[in-house]
Amino acid sequence: MNSFFIMALHQYGYPALWAIVFIAALGAPISGNLLLYAAGAFAAFDDFNLLVLFIVAVSAAVMGDGVSYLIGWKLGNPLLVWFEKKRRWRFVSPIALARGRLYFRKRAAWAIFLSRFFIVVLGGPINWLAGAERYPYRRFLLWDVSGQILGAIIPLGVGYVFAASWSEAESIFGALSSVGLAFLAALLVSLALVRKIRARRRVSVVGGNGVLQLEMAQGVDEDGLPAPGDPLSGNTLLEEEQACENEGPVGKTTRPTLLILISRSGGGHTNLAQALQDELGAFCNVLIRDPQSALVERSYTLLSRRFVKVLTWQFSLTDNKIASWSLQSLLALQGRKQIARLLDEIQPQLIITTHALVSYSAARANEQSARRVPLVFQLTDLERLHMTWFVEKHADAYLAPTREIFAQALAQGIAKDHLYLTGRPVRSQFLAPATCTREDALAAWD
Repeated sequence: MNSFFIMALHQYGYPALWAIVFIAALGAPISGNLLLYAAGAFAAFDDFNLLVLFIVAVSAAVMGDGVSYLIGWKLGNPLLVWFEKKRRWRFVSPIALARGRLYFRKRAAWAIFLSRFFIVVLGGPINWLAGAERYPYRRFLLWDVSGQILGAIIPLGVGYVFAASWSEAESIFGALSSVGLAFLAALLVSLALVRKIRARRRVSVVGGNGVLQLEMAQGVDEDGLPAPGDPLSGNTLLEEEQACENEGPVGKTTRPTLLILISRSGGGHTNLAQALQDELGAFCNVLIRDPQSALVERSYTLLSRRFVKVLTWQFSLTDNKIASWSLQSLLALQGRKQIARLLDEIQPQLIITTHALVSYSAARANEQSARRVPLVFQLTDLERLHMTWFVEKHADAYLAPTREIFAQALAQGIAKDHLYLTGRPVRSQFLAPATCTREDALAAWD
């Protein structure tokens, strides 16, 4: 097989190299790196141009990785959900799979980068998993291109320098990659053993009745399945609401906690959060928090009262994809840390945002949290939304108040199965029966 690829490279040149590297990036069990070593050696004898080889190799690898990412995006998540729902899978338990997905979310950048040039055998599965986990494509592309640049420079450079014995050099570097993979496997097995030993040590005898009770470490029950209410169990808010109506073993009722994140840069967003609190307060504990600095509120108040034109210009200048992404990334540098602290402190079962300026930061904090919970964007405006709402496209749900907003969200790439036309909630005080007649109210204004 290797000799066939090398003959194809020698006979068809750059198109053959591009096609083979592209297919290898899709996850096919062929060695694209071997061909790059050979191409570098051929370049040393003036058969190819080294710069063109580099451009061809990087473009093919990035394109193949993108297609593999798209396949994972379309097909991966349903497959992972099916795996998690299997209660007794023979090789991989649902809880282990869920923990693996959580670990990937926290270490995805390094996994993508290193699998481009070091442990290349994991490149295809990681592309697929990144798509299945809805890892943001901009960041995927950043780490993918960075890693593929090294993934092209190393084999091409080694083949060029060791042209006379490039196959031996390829064997050495292939062995180093195998050693790295073996080390990673050993490290993961060691961590699993340490976790299991620690879980066994968390056995304690409670009370004077001599009954042995097991503390449910890592949120699992006695059958090894996710405990009720654990974020890995996939319980919905409705299940939590039903559970909170039942009494626990000590005779106390528990209610799920809902965290609403706002920005005090506009009264409408706060009123919307209070309307949600009025509506959902009967089912759960609703907490409204503004994770931003008080300087944001003071600056907005000053601009809206004295410098309205400046506020209008800022709104217009950032109402495009590039500027809105830059603004959200800047706000997330500090905002996600504050939101992460709120999540650790409050431990909510659901997060709702009612303002675009905290939506992206909330998604990043939730993504990096050890206990990821469902994230919902309550879209606010009635006719058209600012583009900062659509920087984050992978929330669990988007609640559109009008058909116009629903259509705009669809046009901006929000998945239809995550988008709901719900109307806009109203404060309970506006729904209460009037205490006076219309005539009396009009007379009071005279």
